[in-house]
Order: sequence, then structure tokens, then C-alpha cells
Amino acid sequence: MAWTGIAAQAAAAARDEVAALKSKLDAQQEIVRKLNAQLQDLIKTKEENENAMLEKFKELLNEKKLKIRDQQRLLAEAKVNPAAGKPDLNSSQVR
Repeated sequence: MAWTGIAAQAAAAARDEVAALKSKLDAQQEIVRKLNAQLQDLIKTKEENENAMLEKFKELLNEKKLKIRDQQRLLAEAKVNPAAGKPDLNSSQVR
């Protein structure tokens, strides 16, 4: 009968270990769930920040393009003498 007692003790120990491991697994799964939710929030925030930066960059780029066009228009109005590289002082407006 000694072997049955040992077997019963081993079974009880195995049940206890399974219960402890299941509890540990449940806790770790909850941690993973929380981390996944946090990751999704961070991804969403990152995408929103990237979109905002791209929008600001687009606005800045458009402003720079407009400024370049204005400068090109001013240069065209100044009627730069290509041979001398100096503005034609007889033109109506030099800026």
C-alpha cells in the first residue's frame, strides 16, 4: 500500500503545481492583454503625430514654394542684365 500513498501524494502535488501554473498563466495573459492594449494606443498616437507632422510639413513646403514663386517674379520684374549680372537701373522698380 505504500505505492498508493506515494502515487496519491504525487497526484496531489501535480494538481497543486497545475493550479499554481494556471494561476501564473492567467496573470501573464492579463499582462499581455494590457501590454497589447497599450501598444495599440501608442501606435494610434504615433500615427496621429506623424499625420500632424506631415500636414505641418506640407503647409511649410507650400509656403516655401509660394515664396520661391514670389522671388522668381521679383527677379523677372527686376530685368536682370544677364551679361553684367546687374539689375537694369532704368527699369521701373528694383526690389
